[in-house]
Amino acid sequence: MFILQELLFVGIRNCVLRIDTTKVGRGRDFNAEEPIKCHLDELIDGVRLVGRHDGDVTDLSISQWMTTRLASGSNDGTVKIWDDRKLAPLSILKPHDGQAVYSVAFLTAPERPH
Repeated sequence: MFILQELLFVGIRNCVLRIDTTKVGRGRDFNAEEPIKCHLDELIDGVRLVGRHDGDVTDLSISQWMTTRLASGSNDGTVKIWDDRKLAPLSILKPHDGQAVYSVAFLTAPERPH
C-alpha cells in the first residue's frame, strides 16, 4: 500500500509550520470564499509547529531539502537547520555579523550531485 503524503512548510511571523495537506480539511472542498482557518495558538489537525525564530521577526524564508530537512532564515540574523521530526533545530548559524537573512536555499554542488 502506498500512502501519498504532501507536506508544505510555511513561515508565519516567527514560526515555521509543517502542513500535511492530506490531513488538513479532510472531507472539505477548498475554496476562496470559505478558506480553512488555523490560528497559531490553536493549530488544527494536520498542522504542526516545527520551531520558532527569536524576537519580532518580520521576514522569514524557508527552503526544504530531502523529505524532513529544511532551513529557515530571518531578520533576527539567524539561519536554523531543522529536522521537522525534532522539536529543536539541528543547527543555528549567525552569518554576516547577525545581519538580517532574507533568503535561504539548499544548492547541490555540480561535482557532488547527492
